[in-house]
Amino acid sequence: MGGNRLSSREKVLKLLNHEEVDYIPCFSGMGNIVMDGLQKYGLHFNEVHQNARKMALAAKATPELFGYDCAIVPFDFNVCAEALGSKVQYYKTEDILYPSIPEKIIKSFEDIKLPSDPENAGRFPVVMEAIRILKKETGNDVAVGSWVLGPFTLAGQVTDLTKLLKDTFKKPNEVIQFLTPLRDLLISEAKLYQKAGADFITVREMGTPVDLLSPR
Repeated sequence: MGGNRLSSREKVLKLLNHEEVDYIPCFSGMGNIVMDGLQKYGLHFNEVHQNARKMALAAKATPELFGYDCAIVPFDFNVCAEALGSKVQYYKTEDILYPSIPEKIIKSFEDIKLPSDPENAGRFPVVMEAIRILKKETGNDVAVGSWVLGPFTLAGQVTDLTKLLKDTFKKPNEVIQFLTPLRDLLISEAKLYQKAGADFITVREMGTPVDLLSPR
């Protein structure tokens, strides 16, 4: 991994800092996992979302097996929504089924209750511990990254997406009120992952493509 002169981690961080590298590293800002990696550590996909050690093993297997220049956690989209009180469905199956949220619990911005202690809310502690494990076991070799959703994408996880999209045009001020506390929690989440040792953090706002929200 990483070539002869620089480690994978050094290459990723230099690239992100707009510094010269000997080759463009192969890395991602998204959680990445491969079946061979699960098999290497005797894991099933449904085990790697709630256990920090298993999450870290699944993440580090990717660079170990094919030279990826990073290890990323978490793997599913529901970490922050769970911290807001959403009930997450974890599937007890050997198939590759991501955790999901069967019911949207927030109807308006008045319903949003931010956790009083984010560091211990939901699975934030699990992801933080997974980052610490990765830093300890692979952090000298590969970049350890994490990610958070963007506020609009998070809103779509916790409230009715169709109504949210309509309100973006009909009631934009209310949507801003709705998104503001979600933004604040996502900032707190990113700071927690940074505190745990993440080398870089990606914001994933994939819930706002132009086919959903027209520039007009």
